[in-house]
Amino acid sequence: MKRIFRKNQIIITVLAVMIAVAGYLNYSGRL
Repeated sequence: MKRIFRKNQIIITVLAVMIAVAGYLNYSGRL
C-alpha cells in the first residue's frame, strides 16, 4: 500500500509541475 501511494505521489507531483510550467508559459506568452 505504501509503495503504491508513493508512486501515485510522484505521478501527482510530476503532473502538478507540468501544469505549473504550462500555466507559466501561457502567462509569459500573453506578456
